[in-house]
Amino acid sequence: MIRSGTSGNDTLTTSLRTDVLKGLSGNDRLTAGTTFNSLYGGPGEDTFVFAVTGASGLQADIGDFVSRQADPSQADLVEITGVAGGGSFIGTAAFGGTGTAAVRLDSANEQLQVDADGDGSANFEVGLSGYTAASQLTTTDFLFSS
Repeated sequence: MIRSGTSGNDTLTTSLRTDVLKGLSGNDRLTAGTTFNSLYGGPGEDTFVFAVTGASGLQADIGDFVSRQADPSQADLVEITGVAGGGSFIGTAAFGGTGTAAVRLDSANEQLQVDADGDGSANFEVGLSGYTAASQLTTTDFLFSS
């Protein structure tokens, strides 16, 4: 199912089935569900939200992510919710299993891998087309919240 916002600031959430969310223009908040989702924020500073609860095995794609490195005035944000104790972006380094959430870039596959519980293995993955080097992203592209 395709769900589209308006030219304003929208909040869109997927259902339990496969969805495509399109925020269009504006500063949109797009929340992924527990199945495969394709998310497109459109022009504006968009937030792509992934809840840790029920996210194990989730695969999603962000079709038009803009990092702070690429354009600070139109930068998007990846928010990982349900994480106690914060988290960090670790570039292309391997997960350390430190008990703290981490996001890494799998540059060969152009996807983010998320270790939401800090056990050293990915709980879910998010496609990030066009991002092939950790230097294209910064820690400020990510927000970890409880």
